[in-house]
Amino acid sequence: MRVLIADDQAWLRSAVRFLLEQELDIEVSGEASDTQTLLANAKITHPDLILIDWELPGWQPYTAKQNLIGTLRAIAPRVQIIVLSGYIEATPVALAAGANAFVSKGEPPEHLLSAIHQARQVIAIYEREKATMAEFDLAVIGGGPAGLAATVYALQAQLNVALLTPELGGKVSYPFALQDLPMVDTVWGAALVHEFEDQVKAKLKTHIPQAVTSIDPRADGGFHLTLTDNSVIGARAIIICTGARPQRLYIFGEKEYQGRGVSFSANSHAAFFQGRHVAVVGGERALTAVLKLAAIAERVYYIIAHKKEITGSHAAEQVVRKTNVFIYQDWEVQGIVGDDFVTGINLVNNDGELRTVPVEGVFVEAGLLPNNELVHDLVTIDEDGYIVINQRCETNLSGLFAAGDVTNVHAEQVPVAIGEGVKAALSAWAYLARRTVG
Repeated sequence: MRVLIADDQAWLRSAVRFLLEQELDIEVSGEASDTQTLLANAKITHPDLILIDWELPGWQPYTAKQNLIGTLRAIAPRVQIIVLSGYIEATPVALAAGANAFVSKGEPPEHLLSAIHQARQVIAIYEREKATMAEFDLAVIGGGPAGLAATVYALQAQLNVALLTPELGGKVSYPFALQDLPMVDTVWGAALVHEFEDQVKAKLKTHIPQAVTSIDPRADGGFHLTLTDNSVIGARAIIICTGARPQRLYIFGEKEYQGRGVSFSANSHAAFFQGRHVAVVGGERALTAVLKLAAIAERVYYIIAHKKEITGSHAAEQVVRKTNVFIYQDWEVQGIVGDDFVTGINLVNNDGELRTVPVEGVFVEAGLLPNNELVHDLVTIDEDGYIVINQRCETNLSGLFAAGDVTNVHAEQVPVAIGEGVKAALSAWAYLARRTVG
């Protein structure tokens, strides 16, 4: 059992270390005197147990304590955390923050040893689960275009692969319709995605229809993956294909009319607005959508989100010159209205004036939020939240690959995601081929 000690008093760390060294099968994997060092050590050593001082510098206020415990569990999902404190009254607060046990520094050493023994029992149960868990060459997380393509190519490489996703298809599973336009599959590349989906259903032995809640790197270079039902599987390599979700306005009608006039992608749906009236909501990112729609729509209403000035860029100058583009500066969207389909968008200005603009569609172009939560503390993430990969779809963590919209690769398009998924599978196959099976 690997134990990490976090206390800002060197003599106490030494005393605890001495106590632990008297126990069998306990290895002190590191010491820390502040939260930053604690997190750094946890990432490197992946301890089974952390003994942490409740008064550790940099661990205030209470919300910071909750966040730190959550971060530690993201780094080492099954870690047991015992809080040490000189104040017995901190017990309920520490347990509420997520600690597994509380031990007062004023109590005899036997109390600490008892808590450690209880933690050891929990860890032993987990170790027994790991000994009997399913083991795979490759785990693909996510069932969108990138994940399906990666799975198919991994199967072709004769890898023992598990696909972990509650649903298949991703963004291509959401058709689009307008008044007088039947419901259609609008995403270019959707046919190929469906073909991959059929192959996965026919050939894949292990599709686990669950989400992954945590990833724990192993000492042998592989990974343990904990699922929503708390079961655990093992994999020698992983491909993250969790995609990205659109930033929403969180207004009435946005969710209700999605696919029936509301869209989050002009690249996918602009062509259906030939000769129609349409609104675009967003900032700088929305300029491209406005120009794309201005070329085919009769009228484009550009509602600038967050009251930002859109000036200076070449795209902004082009938008201003378009005679069929009507710019709404200092107006906010109140809601999207309609019957079976979108019929208008409600706006309000700084003076409280209300206005309903008749449109058949609303494009929300506020950007994407990468679904990086699973690996946020394991790999390098860029300033926009995307997983940073190289030309081989490798992250900075050996054995962990990523593909599709969750990565920093340009263009959130299905054909791009498919190609990246294929590349990630080939890279993972080459990685596994270089490694001997333990």
